Amino acid sequence: MQEHQKKNRPKYLNTYKMEPDKKMNMFKIKNSMQKCLEKLCEDKQFEEVVEREMIRTINNQLHNKVRDLVPDRYRFIVQVIVCERNDNDFSISSRSLMNNDHDSYTSVSYAKGDIVVVGICHVLYLE
Repeated sequence: MQEHQKKNRPKYLNTYKMEPDKKMNMFKIKNSMQKCLEKLCEDKQFEEVVEREMIRTINNQLHNKVRDLVPDRYRFIVQVIVCERNDNDFSISSRSLMNNDHDSYTSVSYAKGDIVVVGICHVLYLE
């Protein structure tokens, strides 16, 4: 049976593409994420947003907005961080190995009342 499956498997040729066909527009991604974040967090308190389902909803909505804007052969990661504003300082950092010619990231934030929500999107070209 395995021989039969091997015979019917389609054969694809390698494309050997090292450069993307289309450059991504990080400005559009950032604007779309910012509008979505403001719409979802508007008039919300920290206790409302910190619930698991609300954070999942924010992340899924941002993911859906970015998915439509990312060209083929690119992969992306969306992260959402929620903090309470109590006269505290906080910093967010990440480390990654990126190709500066093709890969990029953007971050958006929403701060109002006692809530701070940060959305981060990393976009990577998959060769």
